[in-house]
Amino acid sequence: NIKKKMKVPSISELRKYCTRSDDELIGLRIFRYFSVFPLKLLLYTPITPNMLSVLWLLTGLVAVFLFSKGNYTYTLIGALLYQFAVFVDQLDGPVARFKKMTNLGGDYLDKFTSYLHRTLMFLAIGIGSYNYTKELIYLYAGIIASLFSILAIFMKLTEYQVLLTNNRFDKLKKESQKIFKRKSFVKEYILEFFRPSTPITNAILVAAIFNLTHYSVIIYAVLSVLLYINVSLESYKRMKRLC
Repeated sequence: NIKKKMKVPSISELRKYCTRSDDELIGLRIFRYFSVFPLKLLLYTPITPNMLSVLWLLTGLVAVFLFSKGNYTYTLIGALLYQFAVFVDQLDGPVARFKKMTNLGGDYLDKFTSYLHRTLMFLAIGIGSYNYTKELIYLYAGIIASLFSILAIFMKLTEYQVLLTNNRFDKLKKESQKIFKRKSFVKEYILEFFRPSTPITNAILVAAIFNLTHYSVIIYAVLSVLLYINVSLESYKRMKRLC
């Protein structure tokens, strides 16, 4: 029994279990700050990190379904519900670290859910926008955004497979540190604004509030194609450098 074996720390002590960096953007900082309050309550329960991950997965899928309806109310509820799902995602890691239940399976489920939500959300927004406007361009945009999002993920997985088969994962770690090092706050903020899983300061949430979701799917279609091209070129360049 976790409650009997471990004393639940104070709020200030719990913050060390919420991993963060000094260059996090404002939305994630806000989520991190408030996540310690439900975290403290969760630590008194038998709830496991994987349970929270499954809750994130299912809540996100419900949000995706609501996006596909096209109605303003459903779309707004879907956007808010997905923000709740992202908030839940901030809790599984700290719970795992405190209860000493970290494992690769949890990390796998976390990344799988993130990829699944992203690709289905674009498609659902396209379907919902078509249902709302009866214009096929929005449906096609949703399909394009979803397809190229999958292709971008595929390119990253292809890179990892090449490094695995050639036993070069030591090089991948060094390259990853360069990739994720923030160079421009403004540039990163713009990128984060259009990332579906960004808390609060998020393009999909803003579009849903102002009933502009059908326009946002056009933007995401263009951005997904550009992202795929960028990921493909960057992966190829890294492979050449690691030869």
